[in-house]
Amino acid sequence: MNTTQSQDILAKLLATENVTVIRSNVSTASFDIKNRVLTLPKWKKLTPEIEEMLILHEVGHALYTTEDGYGIVYTEKRHLRGYSNIIEDVRIEKKMKERYPGSRKSFNSGYTQLNERDFFGVKDRDLSDLLLIDRINLYYKVGYNAGIPFTAEEYAFVQKADKCITEQDVIDLAEEIYNYSKGKKLVEDEDEQEEKKKRRVKRNDYDTDDEDMYDDYDMFDEDFEEDESEEDPQLDPETIDNFDKSLDKHQDRDSRTYYVEPKFELTSDDPIVSYKRILDQLYAHYEEGYITILKQRASTFKVESNNIVNYLVKEFEMRKSATAYKRSKISKLGQLDTRKLFAYKLKDDLFKQITTVQEGKKHGMIFLLDWSGSMMNCMEETVQQVINLAMFCQKIKIPYQVLAFSDGYSRDAVRDTASINENGIDRMDAFSLLELFSDKMNTREFNRMLEALLDRPWHKRSTFGLNGTPLNHALLYMCDYIGKFIHLNNVEKMNLIVLTDGESNTLHRYDFNSTGQTGLKSGPTYITENNATVKVNATTILRDPITRKEYIITDDTVEQTVVFIKLMKDRYQLRTTGFFVTASNHRHIDRFLRYNMPEENLSTSHRYQRSIEIQSKLRKDKAVVLKDIPARDEMYLILSTNKIVDEDIDDVNQNMSASQISKQLTKMFTSRRTSRVVLNSFIGVVA
Repeated sequence: MNTTQSQDILAKLLATENVTVIRSNVSTASFDIKNRVLTLPKWKKLTPEIEEMLILHEVGHALYTTEDGYGIVYTEKRHLRGYSNIIEDVRIEKKMKERYPGSRKSFNSGYTQLNERDFFGVKDRDLSDLLLIDRINLYYKVGYNAGIPFTAEEYAFVQKADKCITEQDVIDLAEEIYNYSKGKKLVEDEDEQEEKKKRRVKRNDYDTDDEDMYDDYDMFDEDFEEDESEEDPQLDPETIDNFDKSLDKHQDRDSRTYYVEPKFELTSDDPIVSYKRILDQLYAHYEEGYITILKQRASTFKVESNNIVNYLVKEFEMRKSATAYKRSKISKLGQLDTRKLFAYKLKDDLFKQITTVQEGKKHGMIFLLDWSGSMMNCMEETVQQVINLAMFCQKIKIPYQVLAFSDGYSRDAVRDTASINENGIDRMDAFSLLELFSDKMNTREFNRMLEALLDRPWHKRSTFGLNGTPLNHALLYMCDYIGKFIHLNNVEKMNLIVLTDGESNTLHRYDFNSTGQTGLKSGPTYITENNATVKVNATTILRDPITRKEYIITDDTVEQTVVFIKLMKDRYQLRTTGFFVTASNHRHIDRFLRYNMPEENLSTSHRYQRSIEIQSKLRKDKAVVLKDIPARDEMYLILSTNKIVDEDIDDVNQNMSASQISKQLTKMFTSRRTSRVVLNSFIGVVA
């Protein structure tokens, strides 16, 4: 965590609410009391003490300044704004010091350093010439040791500032000081005007033709009149203006922070293609005779899969029962158990008891299936595993969906499915989620989809062809969709399972101030501002409007994947499981580690050693379970040639020889051992 991030978190902690903190190219810090937004400049050459003090100050406004109580100084009483701001600073900083005693040191140190740098612009000034409100500002910020002069009458106002309790007290005192300063200025102006009149009388004493020398006197030919409806600039506090200008000079103009949100706005149809539509499109090309063949193939597949699906169901129910037993609660009924009376001298627990088992949480699952060209060689095996998982979900009757992410499916509506949003990410061009299975299916629909998928439609239908890998598009869509899924199905324990063989396509940012698509900038980069190209240090922040958490996001596709999954885990407390289909050679495994393990977590030499270990285990067990992949609770590496099967003892018959029986039993136990490595782990996660 860098200094900026820690300071932003500090602001939220001190404010005791999840305020929005924005780092922007502004001249000074501010707090929007209506929208609860704390805006902080990106400063440079300011010490940590100064930045901490400035954050503490703005947090004080977050805690103690309200729109209802203070908004009037920005509407009806604008002339009091500068005066009220100074006195309000006194009030809220006093409250901050009382609430957080440790902040006293931060305020003292920060303001002392700022004064030494002449942030208030009074270094070479006679302080007695300053307005009363400016001297009050210096007195409370710099300290009484600065030697701020006050008359006895003025010091009474200083004491009143210290006693302001409410915002109304602040506004009333601001008006009182303003009127005092205004009256004092009128007296001074009258005295000066009188002096000018006296000097005009002497004009006749001059014997010269030089008219220029009389200019100073001619300006006073008319009596001084003040427009009561206008603010008098001479009454504006100058220390505030000087302070803001000084802060502006320390603004980091070489940095840019961009904020985006995890959303896009559809302008056409929903990217989810319903299973009903998919079935209609697939079966539109089948003849009756071929459908019979599909049914026979599907029937064989289901028989072969029954053992493994039943095993999944059994393990799931066993784990749920064990969890329910842990939650069981024993309560006393208040009725004597006569069977325990004989032991009254040995124990005092003589009352009947009842065991209450709390109902388990309702589960829900969404499967995201990679429908890309790189899956071509392993798509058949992967789809079969997905069907097994869908059969499992159907049997235990939990809400679920299997969605294949694709950028090759052609919908009838406009392909550009999102509007350009300067705060949004990408436009989701040609992105679709194909709903292959759902708990909303009846048995006939489920069987028809199973039949069609076993026929490998990606080979036979261009509509369902394999193309790019919009995984991050799918995850971005899931950020909001999972919330709707949870709400509609009353899910309490949500699982997201992703089946893929590689990294995603890259998401981009769109805004109105450029040619359209721009990168999610990070680090030194060139941008166009005011028709000029400038080099800046850029940071893009993905801000979740629900949790208010922030994530640094870049153009790196794998980092984007991790960020979206982290966001969903933070928002929904869901479990995330990854299935990664791979070959067993070193090149493929090294590529997986390089794109899924950050360099800071896995050095090149370590990655090589890890690759060798995984390669060896894959060849032996056909699958590896990894628990240290960022953002995933578990990641399963599965050989692209591997199928989840479960050899049955029924395959052994009396006509076999002893060696054949031995061979079949060895095959059965080996198959169960290798297959159930994945299945046991998977059930452990979802149950």
